[in-house]
Amino acid sequence: MAGFGGGRGRGMAGGPWALPGEYKAVLDVNGKTYEKPAVVLEDELQAISMEERRLAQKYLREAQDLSQRGRELLQATDSLSKQLDDLRTALAASKQADREVMDAHKNVKDKLDSIKSVYFVSPPGQTGYRRPLLTAFRGGTTAELVNGIAGSFSGMGAPTQTAIDQLNDLRAALEPQLAKMKEIQDKDLAELNRLLAGKGIPYVK
Repeated sequence: MAGFGGGRGRGMAGGPWALPGEYKAVLDVNGKTYEKPAVVLEDELQAISMEERRLAQKYLREAQDLSQRGRELLQATDSLSKQLDDLRTALAASKQADREVMDAHKNVKDKLDSIKSVYFVSPPGQTGYRRPLLTAFRGGTTAELVNGIAGSFSGMGAPTQTAIDQLNDLRAALEPQLAKMKEIQDKDLAELNRLLAGKGIPYVK
């Protein structure tokens, strides 16, 4: 029997729904473990095959993972942007900020802006209409679309090819930006912080 983890239905924040089968619910309270068997029954009226259900669960998990990584990139980009803006103000007032430090700061800022120029804009062919970030009514920025892709796989039947194609397109758009952010954090930001430390200037987290 598998561990019980069906979530809150229709693929919401609790995770994908449980497929029909036998499960075990486990609850740990104050050092004591309580177990109880649970059975998820097949609803024949839905006329959804097990293969279709497995496909739906597979793609929902992939979409949720993509959404999570997309949100993490959004948060990291926003946090680093604010820190770089604050650092730029501090550098302008610091007598210890030489050309090497300023150039390293600009290098990080330019590379971060290159991510924002892709991730914070509408993909080619999408409508230009937008409300604030993450609340677009239709179309929207790449960040908005990545964040909302899990909703395309919230049903228990097999996903449509259109939804699968959109997931693949968004993954292809996100992966290079994640790689750029990793390079910024591991290489460019590390170099900037090394220079800042040498000048006694607070580093960027």
